This record gives sequence, C-alpha cells and structure tokens, in this order.
Amino acid sequence: MWTVKQNVGRLDRVARVVIGLGLVIAGVLVPMPLVVRVVAFGAMGTYLLLASVFGRCVGYHLLGKSTCSLADQP
Repeated sequence: MWTVKQNVGRLDRVARVVIGLGLVIAGVLVPMPLVVRVVAFGAMGTYLLLASVFGRCVGYHLLGKSTCSLADQP
C-alpha cells in the first residue's frame, strides 16, 4: 500500500495552520462568486489545514522534500 511518511516540520505546520485558516476565512468573507471562493480559498485552505494536522504533504513527497527533523518524527 502507498503511504506518505511524516514530512512536515513544526514550523511548517504552524505556518500552514495560520495560512489555511486565513484562506478558509477569506472563502467565507470575500465577495466573489461561490465557485471561486470554494475552489480558490476553501479547497486550498482545507488542504493546508489537513496537511498540518496529519504532518504529511503529498507535494513534498513527490519532490522528495521534508521539513521534518528527527525530533519531529513520531
């Protein structure tokens, strides 16, 4: 089975939470068409929040990158 190891470090996770919450809030408050708000803000914000909660980023995995130090590993 294909799995992604934890590859998002603590500082990266905090940044993703802050940016993700900002995008989700913008998706609610910005006066744009619903489709634009859901796609542009909601989907990206939700992805960032989920990546920070689980500590795994598919993009980092595909690039072979990790911001996770050995102390951050479970």
